[in-house]
Amino acid sequence: PTYGCHHRLIIQSLQSVKQQTYENWSFYIFVDQEIFEDISKLISSVFLEDDRITVKSIKDIDNNLSVSFTDVIGAINSEYICFLSEGDRLAKNALSEITRFLNEHRDAKVIY
Repeated sequence: PTYGCHHRLIIQSLQSVKQQTYENWSFYIFVDQEIFEDISKLISSVFLEDDRITVKSIKDIDNNLSVSFTDVIGAINSEYICFLSEGDRLAKNALSEITRFLNEHRDAKVIY
């Protein structure tokens, strides 16, 4: 979820996803409704045309963060979910390593 407006941090987070060595991912970005237009333009500048990216707005995300996370989980149709907040960055091989680990440990429920 994105609810602040720290462009530099958001760009760093977006670029860390874009640079992943593992390519079979989808990126759902949930943005506070009040900054949706601004952040959507920022996301487009980093990803251009990429079908793996979905951007959605959530009303008052900052005051309803737990509800927002529930909405995010409900909107994603995937076997695995990795949360990334603005300012977080993934190492280039993070998703490859997570996938490898999950394939080797099929009984894992949570990875932190």
